Amino acid sequence: MTELTISEPGFKDVWLRKFQIFINKFIFILWTGILIYAVGPYYSIRELFRHLQIFGFKKLDYSKEFGDIDLHGKICVITGGTRGIGMEVCRYLVGKNCQIITATSTLKDDANDMMIEQAKRKLITKIDPSLLSSNNRNQITLLPLDLSSMDSICNGGVMFVPFNITNDHFEQHMAINYYGHCLLIAKLLPLLSSTNEQQQQQQQPGRIIMVSSGAHHASFGIRLHDLNSMKLFSIYHSYCQSKLCQIMFTYQFNRWLLLNDQNVTINCLHPGMCRTGLMNAFNFIRYIWLIRESPLFRSAADGAETILFTTLSRKIETISGEYFEDCQRQRSSQLSYDLWMQKQLWQQTWNDLRTWLTNDEIEKFF
Repeated sequence: MTELTISEPGFKDVWLRKFQIFINKFIFILWTGILIYAVGPYYSIRELFRHLQIFGFKKLDYSKEFGDIDLHGKICVITGGTRGIGMEVCRYLVGKNCQIITATSTLKDDANDMMIEQAKRKLITKIDPSLLSSNNRNQITLLPLDLSSMDSICNGGVMFVPFNITNDHFEQHMAINYYGHCLLIAKLLPLLSSTNEQQQQQQQPGRIIMVSSGAHHASFGIRLHDLNSMKLFSIYHSYCQSKLCQIMFTYQFNRWLLLNDQNVTINCLHPGMCRTGLMNAFNFIRYIWLIRESPLFRSAADGAETILFTTLSRKIETISGEYFEDCQRQRSSQLSYDLWMQKQLWQQTWNDLRTWLTNDEIEKFF
């Protein structure tokens, strides 16, 4: 009887396999890069139309929309609140007597000294920017409960950063843009609900705002089997995937809120093509002043418009589970409405965050 033997792969086979892996990675990176750069011109044209205020595009009239609003007694938790559009959002909210809790490592990023001193008078505390850190559970549970209203703006994020796995075993885009905000929402939910019990008759629910990006259109799907890009990584895919995850989480979380009768709303948005530090990821924009300062991009202050609209406008105070661009409800990508994928992402998200959840939270979300 002849014995079957399995021969070891030869030198040629090993290098052929390595070459195939290299080609697959190269094509993946190239294709995801093409997709993101294809989406850019579309939004740049929208920015130009908005700048010229033609074809129905217009800038938000703050005095008309928010003129009589006084936020005394309201607290807003915002991530990334000391730079870029987050700082502009905080500047406006502080001017309206809102108290700010910010997730940041320092109060001095882009904020000038006057802004810092003004904010300090309203600042209750600041949360560790690594939202998955063990410190945050204690920081959040110690927040005051005697509030008239609380909102949460999930604004902080990174874009096109090199591959890096955090101490908590999450890829950096997913950790900061997605997982951290999901955990923050889970921990703040009792406060968002309880602070608004007295306002239920006035229909003023707590608001959760997820700052996503139009770049989610460049994502060709969510790689559930490899959310943290351990097997295949592209800076473009990881960023776009994290933004698509934010939107799909918003839709699924809204259904959960409705089923559990929570007096809270959640919406997501694209803030626009803004001249902020994130744009430095595009080198040709970073170094070519003429492009950066052109009407193809908006200032950080203008980038705060849709965030402030979804946070403060009385027109949408009971609207939930929607995606906004330029203060208008819009349809997100077709992929984002995949119900099966939303549910799978929901289950995997809470399973990945199980370490940071209490038993009650695990039972609540699963």
